[in-house]
Amino acid sequence: MDPERILSAARKVRAAYARDRSNRYALLEPWTFDVDCGKEGIEPFHYDGGLIATRPLPEGLMRVTVKPYSAESGVCDGCSLSPDLPGCREAALFHDPWYLEMERMSEATGIPLGDLRRLGDDVFGDLCRRLGAGGPVARLYHAAVRWFGGLYRRASPRLPQILLAALLAIALAGCASIPAILDGPVPTPSYERSAP
Repeated sequence: MDPERILSAARKVRAAYARDRSNRYALLEPWTFDVDCGKEGIEPFHYDGGLIATRPLPEGLMRVTVKPYSAESGVCDGCSLSPDLPGCREAALFHDPWYLEMERMSEATGIPLGDLRRLGDDVFGDLCRRLGAGGPVARLYHAAVRWFGGLYRRASPRLPQILLAALLAIALAGCASIPAILDGPVPTPSYERSAP
């Protein structure tokens, strides 16, 4: 390959990454919905953090509230390393704060971090689907957070090689189905986007 083409492609990828990371979203009002934790084998739990609050409900359900945050807080940048498509963009308003709270949530509840990550990823996937993303798009975004979420969170120095291997695995295996983990209606969140 032509070295100049490789450098040009690398610059374009870097610029696209910088644009993606510069997106900022604000959640303007508390956003509340119910999750069927029993489908994940997790007991509903009480947690009250800076961004997420949960409380158990009867029959294995849990009410989740995402607390408002500003665009300037940097809590949510939308769908990391992918387009902020309808449904997925709104689901990221939950997923980004969930990931920021997971370690404290695990410490407070005793629930293993991996179980909380799976729960958050599955809620994200179901939110994508319920808030307007088409089936294939919702499944792809859900598969991406399941495969990449933990890696991206830890920012491994081998992340590019790992991402390439995971992308190939997803392409070869197809996208798994999303658990129907949300219970009842899911209101549309009130939010705004701010980007330079």
